[in-house]
Amino acid sequence: MTTQHFASAQAALAELKRLVQEAKAGDPFAPVTVLVPSRASALDIPRYLARKSGSGVVGVRAFTLIDLAIDLFAPSPEASGRGLLDPMIRQGALTASLARNPGVFKEVADQPGTAAALTRTSSALDGVNVDASASLPELVPDVLRLNDAAMTALKSAYFTEAEALSGAAKLLLSQPGALDQLGTIIGFMLPEGQGPSAEHLLDTLSAAGMQSLAADGSVRGVDSIYSASDSDDECRAIVRSVAELLGSGVAGHRIGVFYSASDPYRSLLARRLDEAGIEFSGPSAQQLRDSPQARGLLRLLQLDPKALDVRAVLNTMAEGSVHWSNNDLPSAAACERLYLNPPRDEEAPESDVVLDEESQERKARRLAELAQFVSFRNALSGGLARVAKASSWAGAAAELRDFVQEFLGPRSASEHPRVSAARAEVLEIADSLSLLDGVAPAPSGGALRTALEQGINRRSGRRGKIGVGISVGTIADGVGRDLDVVILAGMAEGLAPSKVREDPLLPDQIKVELGTGLPTAEQRIALTHQQFLAALASGSRTLVFFPRGNLRGGGSYEMSRWISAGFEDPKSVVELRSYEHGIRTGAGTTNGLAPTAQEWRLRSCLSGKRNELASDDSVLHRALEIRHDRHHGAFSRFNGDLSRFAGSFFNPAKAISPTSLEDWATNPFSYFMKRVLKVSVFEDIQLELQISPIQRGELIHKALETFVLGATEGGQASTEQDLTSIGEILFQKPENSAWLGHLWDRDRSRMLADLRRVFAADQRDAAKGWTYQQPEAGFGPAEYGKQYQHESVNLALLDGQEIQFLGFVDRIDRHESGAVRVVDYKTGGTSRFKGMSQADPTAGGKKFQLPVYGLFARSLQADTAVPVQAQYWFVSQDADPIGYAVDDAVLHQLRTDASVIVSALHRGIFPHKPEESSFSNFTNLAGTAGAKHTWQRLSKTSELVSLAILKDDK
Repeated sequence: MTTQHFASAQAALAELKRLVQEAKAGDPFAPVTVLVPSRASALDIPRYLARKSGSGVVGVRAFTLIDLAIDLFAPSPEASGRGLLDPMIRQGALTASLARNPGVFKEVADQPGTAAALTRTSSALDGVNVDASASLPELVPDVLRLNDAAMTALKSAYFTEAEALSGAAKLLLSQPGALDQLGTIIGFMLPEGQGPSAEHLLDTLSAAGMQSLAADGSVRGVDSIYSASDSDDECRAIVRSVAELLGSGVAGHRIGVFYSASDPYRSLLARRLDEAGIEFSGPSAQQLRDSPQARGLLRLLQLDPKALDVRAVLNTMAEGSVHWSNNDLPSAAACERLYLNPPRDEEAPESDVVLDEESQERKARRLAELAQFVSFRNALSGGLARVAKASSWAGAAAELRDFVQEFLGPRSASEHPRVSAARAEVLEIADSLSLLDGVAPAPSGGALRTALEQGINRRSGRRGKIGVGISVGTIADGVGRDLDVVILAGMAEGLAPSKVREDPLLPDQIKVELGTGLPTAEQRIALTHQQFLAALASGSRTLVFFPRGNLRGGGSYEMSRWISAGFEDPKSVVELRSYEHGIRTGAGTTNGLAPTAQEWRLRSCLSGKRNELASDDSVLHRALEIRHDRHHGAFSRFNGDLSRFAGSFFNPAKAISPTSLEDWATNPFSYFMKRVLKVSVFEDIQLELQISPIQRGELIHKALETFVLGATEGGQASTEQDLTSIGEILFQKPENSAWLGHLWDRDRSRMLADLRRVFAADQRDAAKGWTYQQPEAGFGPAEYGKQYQHESVNLALLDGQEIQFLGFVDRIDRHESGAVRVVDYKTGGTSRFKGMSQADPTAGGKKFQLPVYGLFARSLQADTAVPVQAQYWFVSQDADPIGYAVDDAVLHQLRTDASVIVSALHRGIFPHKPEESSFSNFTNLAGTAGAKHTWQRLSKTSELVSLAILKDDK
């Protein structure tokens, strides 16, 4: 094929115009066929001729080579009754071939990736004549055999692109009238290396008189080269350049932006152009595979209907794609809370849970929501099971459609069009699966999901109309275009050229030995370079951009060898400042383009000039106020000063638990979140590999309570064997199937050892005259809905106000002398309680359980002179109990410290004092470093410095 070369696409277009005029000189209706590299180019050519040619465009048709081949071949008798082969059908046939005789693929024949890899190789082999006499590795003959078997099975119903190309060449040779219909044939900027069948058709057209035109650009013709700090800054700079060009009068449809790699440029460019309000045509930022509807469906189809992974379901719900059409469903956040912390019909007594009327209503609502969530999970399992049990592809397609409509349907009639379009595409792909009946083996769960996923991945979402707005696409999309300005993005080594991998099933060496004519990896890189040079020629003006840093993987980039090899003066590369620099200085990131109003405001924010901001932007002003107050430690509404709502946070008529006072003393902000806003921090115990400390404590408490109850009320024997038997029953099997067996065995042994340790301590105390009096004694208002055995206990504060306490003590003992002892079990360490003593019973106003429990025990005695002790027992350590005698001095200290906290609650003081804990808390959720930074300054303010309780222990 002889090709006439030009220095630019504009020169080649001028020659094209001359050839068209020449062809139509005697007949304005004479047919002219122009072969082009892309469908975008196929639209540009008639528009160019309509503008420039005086002979008109009637009879001028522009095709890509494959579109021309299908246009010629599809109506022919050879293609009668057959359709173009879809990759999904090809993979189904290859899967069937693997199932019948897998050969060397025996061990991996059932893996979806095997059929997918064979499908890619099969597509490359279309129309290739293989030298069967060649000596080949064991793998290759099986690849060829499986491909031949699949293609033979499909031949009666489908044709491939290679067959259309070959069939079109044959038709042109056998039917001279077909050539007459094409008229004058002109090849414009056609790429090389399209495969043997394409080359055969091009040779046929050349022999029939096709004239070929090409333009070869040069790096020396590039007007400007820019480097940006990373791909994101690069895209920002490109959009600024486009805006500058539009402002200078260049029409949008005369500008093209073409990138070397879809990742990350496809989404980055689309987002930045949208933000700038610049209309464009090209790949959209979000492809179908990126939509929540497609991702959600594929994620759900991975689940086992018999053992539903609720965590995966919750993750899908959090994306907003799940909507149960048949019933109401709580929000994704509510469902996650229900899963992590399900309510029970009979709540276990907990000292810090108050079930007043409002709490009872909340609990009833949560129980109803839990029932809804359980029903949804059961329905979802049933839907997945029906899809998995489908015996045919048509049946599976129908079940998939029902499943999508039931669980991924529209939330409202006013749903966003983009969401509706994504769902419609997914349903269209699901319906197409029925075509696999008779081609692929009966559907299985994995095969069904793989076929659906590949159908989704092949959908390339586009937006806009070619010729309206700027053109965006890959470098290949920039070849053969009629443009004034071409901008190339991502021209860095590693992106241009990107790494090209050999086909593992058909390596380059085998391609050469078989005489396939298929390009090797090295040849494919050379073809990509040709496309780059052709794209350079498409515009009258060319701008090149490349990133200096890798946005995703870290490290740095160098200028592409394609640029540096032909660029004479590397010093002329313009290094663009980063976007951040432009914000801080107000300087544009490209020459002459002024910063936007938003960027000016951001600059003012960073400089602290709040008075220059828009006065009506209250959200921004509040954000700046938060930033200022937290950085400087000002005690304001954003750092816990809610004094303007004083009196709203504490009701002395409602009983409180001693741990609520401890919560405030530890971190007043945590108290506000948990006690006022009712926000909890959940540990996701479902993902733990072993029992959590909280669960461990609950089990040990339950075992000891059961044992003491039997000893005091049931008249049962109180032996170590009795206690360990209770433990063995409670610790019989793990509550969570995710716990590792060997870790559970270890924890179970340790818990039984803890019980024996407690029993040994009880025996020593029994020898000293101590006996059990009552297990798990509760005190609190009867109207709160719990089985409190005793009334709440009252404490008069220093200002005369009286507060009520409620709670549950783990055990009450009595000495033969009449003395009483309150015991509270602790399954953790002693470090948090070492500051407690007879002289400092509240550990500086931070621990209130023991003095309140002692106050409760004293209230039970008719004689107030009876000695009362309160102790923490550390059941998991060989440690002495921590406690003291609860005398008048202890109660006075309790009254003093409780008065400080209650006064602070009344005044609305809730600063964030950082918590030191390995468990999840509001400090590490909010950011420990930031909280400590703020507290260092906040604790020195006049409002807080007087609160000694909040001082650090150090």
